Amino acid sequence: MDLEYGGVDLEHFKLLKWKQALEIFWSVAYSLTRAEKLYQFEHRDLHWGNIVIEYKQSQHGSHRLEDAFQDLSFIEENDDDEGPTLSQDEFSVKIIDYTLSRLQSSDGSVIHTRLDHQDFFKGRGDYQFDIYRMMRSELKSLQKSEDSEVDWSLSSFRTNLMWLHYLLDKLVRSKGITDLSGDESREKLERLLRVLNPRRKKLSQDDDSATQDKYFNDFHCCEDVLNYGKEQGLV
Repeated sequence: MDLEYGGVDLEHFKLLKWKQALEIFWSVAYSLTRAEKLYQFEHRDLHWGNIVIEYKQSQHGSHRLEDAFQDLSFIEENDDDEGPTLSQDEFSVKIIDYTLSRLQSSDGSVIHTRLDHQDFFKGRGDYQFDIYRMMRSELKSLQKSEDSEVDWSLSSFRTNLMWLHYLLDKLVRSKGITDLSGDESREKLERLLRVLNPRRKKLSQDDDSATQDKYFNDFHCCEDVLNYGKEQGLV
């Protein structure tokens, strides 16, 4: 699907190499990290139709990771924070559609959209619908009252982590990449897919194991994922 401002959504973008898939993941993770820091941002609807990829030879736009949030000014022009080292030789990655997003404005007020329509939570057949249900459970767990309604103004960056796992699932299992030379990048993606799986539970006998890898609940925000990736050589 070609979008009017250039680029193709991830669902329809043809990926040829595992290295490309890995770069897309870290591009999105870095953009979310910056948005979390600056605006307490949660996208809350980051399915693969809302990730847009643009080849470098296209005449549309620029190619900085920061442009993922250009429309909402999430990235300051003089921001010196460095993200993961990516080649960016072939394409740029942008995040779009903030309809369901949650953020905190400069005056401290919270901007959010309630996800009250049951269609979000009744869907079956795609991991996307599981993410909506897991987000609802996550925010419900933060409420002090026993009110049956979910307070969608509450903040949990783990909603972004859930969507990162969704992205990994799509990159690894749904893009049909046949690159036989990219085993190292594929193994990195598969490890991240396992580690960030919100349904993978930590067993008590593993708690004291020095060799045990991390679990979803060990991460609290996208910056934790970036740091883990750098420490483990997964970037």
